[in-house]
Amino acid sequence: MTTEGNRRRLQRAALQEHLALVEQSAVALRHSLAKCAPMELKAEYTLEELDHFEALSARFARTADLYTQKLLKSLFMVLGEDAVSFLDKTRLAEKLAVIDDAEDLAAIRDLRNTIAHEYAVANLNEVFRRTLALSGTLLNIIASTGRYAREKLPPRPASGGA
Repeated sequence: MTTEGNRRRLQRAALQEHLALVEQSAVALRHSLAKCAPMELKAEYTLEELDHFEALSARFARTADLYTQKLLKSLFMVLGEDAVSFLDKTRLAEKLAVIDDAEDLAAIRDLRNTIAHEYAVANLNEVFRRTLALSGTLLNIIASTGRYAREKLPPRPASGGA
């Protein structure tokens, strides 16, 4: 196999690995979402309720990171696309019909940053509300990207010789 062929094979393998990681993370996110969706937002939470909401927020942030930092990056490498900034990545993903709306991905990234950097007790309800609202969107984006990767970039069979 040529060096270029080997490089492309490794890029596709990384894409498949990253897709599997994101899909595993989505399972945990879905689980937390099912626990939190029926709960009402309120001024004070029990420790158990806080545990559930904090698990949801952490899983949301982790899943968003895996999606944007691993999966999108490896997808664009396989496609031979160069998107340097996050904004470039969102626009390219929308242009290629990997996702429906670049604004959704921007909102997800904004919430991820809030969870990771600005998590203050004063705005817990807003963080929880946005996490509940955007978790379904993130799960839909993951499903859409998985379909795109499987339909447009099916794994290549291993070559049997020359």
